[in-house]
Amino acid sequence: MEAYKEALRTWLDQQKEASLGASDPNSLQIDDAMASLPEMSDEQIYRLVRQLRPTFPIQSGYLSLPDGDLRPPFFDLLESNRTEIDQISRSVGCIEVSNLPNSASIIGTAWPVAEDILVTNRHVAEMVGSCDGGEFRLKSGFFGEPLKLDFNVKRELGSLRVTYRITDLLWFEPDATRADIAFFKIESEAFAYPKYELAPLASVDLAPGETIVTIGHPRQPASGSILDDLEGPFDIKRVSPGRLLADDHGWATHDCNSMGGNSGAAVVDLRQGCVLGLQFASPDPFKSYFIKASAIRHYLAERPWLKSRPSSPGGEERKASEALGLSIPIQLKMSVQIEPHEAPAAGRTDLAFSAPSMLSVIANYSPSDALHGRLMPQGPLRNPTAPGAVVGGPGPEGFSSPAPLEEVEGARESGDGRRVGIFYATSRERDASEVSYFTGERSKNITFGTAKVRIPERHRIGRVELPRTFSVLSIPLFEQSLDPSRHFIIEAVDVLSEEEWKSLIANSSLSEAFVFVHGFNVAFRDALYRVAQITWDLQYKGVPVLFSWPSRGQILDYGYDRESALGARGAFISVLKTLRSSGINRIHLLAHSMGNFLALDAFNGCTKTQLKKLAIGEMMMAAPDLDSHHYLSIAPKTADAFGATMYASAADRALLIAKRIAGGIPRAGDVPASGPLLVDGIDSIDVTAIGGEILGLGHSVFASRRSILNDIGLVMLGIRPPHQRLREMRGVPETSLPKWWRYVL
Repeated sequence: MEAYKEALRTWLDQQKEASLGASDPNSLQIDDAMASLPEMSDEQIYRLVRQLRPTFPIQSGYLSLPDGDLRPPFFDLLESNRTEIDQISRSVGCIEVSNLPNSASIIGTAWPVAEDILVTNRHVAEMVGSCDGGEFRLKSGFFGEPLKLDFNVKRELGSLRVTYRITDLLWFEPDATRADIAFFKIESEAFAYPKYELAPLASVDLAPGETIVTIGHPRQPASGSILDDLEGPFDIKRVSPGRLLADDHGWATHDCNSMGGNSGAAVVDLRQGCVLGLQFASPDPFKSYFIKASAIRHYLAERPWLKSRPSSPGGEERKASEALGLSIPIQLKMSVQIEPHEAPAAGRTDLAFSAPSMLSVIANYSPSDALHGRLMPQGPLRNPTAPGAVVGGPGPEGFSSPAPLEEVEGARESGDGRRVGIFYATSRERDASEVSYFTGERSKNITFGTAKVRIPERHRIGRVELPRTFSVLSIPLFEQSLDPSRHFIIEAVDVLSEEEWKSLIANSSLSEAFVFVHGFNVAFRDALYRVAQITWDLQYKGVPVLFSWPSRGQILDYGYDRESALGARGAFISVLKTLRSSGINRIHLLAHSMGNFLALDAFNGCTKTQLKKLAIGEMMMAAPDLDSHHYLSIAPKTADAFGATMYASAADRALLIAKRIAGGIPRAGDVPASGPLLVDGIDSIDVTAIGGEILGLGHSVFASRRSILNDIGLVMLGIRPPHQRLREMRGVPETSLPKWWRYVL
């Protein structure tokens, strides 16, 4: 602590010379602080440092400064340079890793300095890569699978992830004494988002004493540090103001607050609106070191990664043809013989569908995932534990029309990174007719398994694109051909034992799960499509789980479905307990339609202690289809146990049909003239403005628009009340304490 006080005293001397505090009536006077420093308690020192060295979050893409009369140091400077800060912050992101054992999910800050090139620190790159004989490569992930790395430019308060896939480690400085710098290669586009923005490098250096900011993702200080009580959240994008200090041992330095470490942060000159350098170390709590922009320019001009790459066969010929602009078409004739599926030999696992290969898609899912292996279009149901057991069938019937390419959000080149891995648990009977994977009939047992769904290149946010069909009197007259670029495809459905299912989750190193419970009139395969769509559109990084109960998938079977939902309550609670015993510490639940009846009634049968043990983080109820009086009687118990949000809609035609079938009894998800149903502790949101054209009967409003999907993602982050998540959420009444919220276009 004495060493920290001495460092603070030195820093205060520097601030006095720079006249920090004298011009700001709301900050502590430097002279008073220095005089009282010897008698200050640890807490008083902590408060002093917090006041003189503030950090400010980026929220939803914009710098967030405190309101009120009390203005922290640098406030006026930051306020007058908001535009420059917001512009450069859009280029700054963090490197996320999802399947590297014993690794944090965020390993450092990075930013693009050239086309498809990220710059960060060498010590950051060494966490995920290595150099062997001059060749730089990424490490392997779980079970030898390719490492999953993403560049996320939206790890901010109030924002969902916007990621660009990191495809390769280009190079890092081999001599650690020269520069702590590394370069990665990234994809130029993110799904459904525009190309990233390059960070402009400064052309001239600034003199010591000039005011700057750093933009990065500072970590939490180590436990036991004087700063370990700094307010979070941490690992989000923050702006830290400060001043340039004199060079130290040839390195540029600054005094911006790096909290627990801010590796890879961009050091920004506000006057020029450009990046001065790359932060790499903070050995002194009041001094951080950075690599100047001129050095980064030197590496970009030299491009040492081109020299370190070994030549591939035919490389010279390829370079020559590229230089001449030659394109030589070669006509190939191929014949393919489709062999019948053979059961694996006793004691041997079918390698194409072994647990490790599924783990790379399921337990470590990333929208930029690349899975290599045999594909099975509209794959049959397989049971690796029962050799020879194969139940399969043709592709599914469609219920959504594909959109023209020019109308598609996120249209991109075809690749291997468009697969979603899903864990499922179902109380349905297995299908013996080889038409579907599971029927709508009830089983006495729970079947566990995994599935793999491919998302088409022409996918549109909120839709499940499948081949169109045209029928008259249930007689199919036309069915569109399956097109992988336009249509969702179930590539694999595997049946596992409960222990195998638990083991896959436990070995994933992930501790959060998202459980989807579908509504009535939903077949098993349609539920798989929907959970894959939501997982992909949210770019969810935890474990996606489908709980599928026995719905016959027919409107006229509403009564049967309702009884099936009641009968599945025990299985549902059992699956949640299984997730907890698999190492999942936080479960987010999204229930749709009649799935809410199942979940709420199941929770109503639990004690408060039992509910707490389930570790539900957030429950999101989309268009809940249950008697409104029953909802009002059982929902309060849920609200007392965990966070809850209810999305209601007066435009949901399926709820109107359910109301008629139920004898005119209002449904919980409807919105009468007085507004949605209100329960203390549950955020009720009227999303009628969204409309209801998705999936024919308008019964999937919650998944039909990016804004509502974004809101679901922000709910999972625990951000509330709703008007703090999206601008479209308006409180009713429009006061500081609204009773409910309305989504407005």
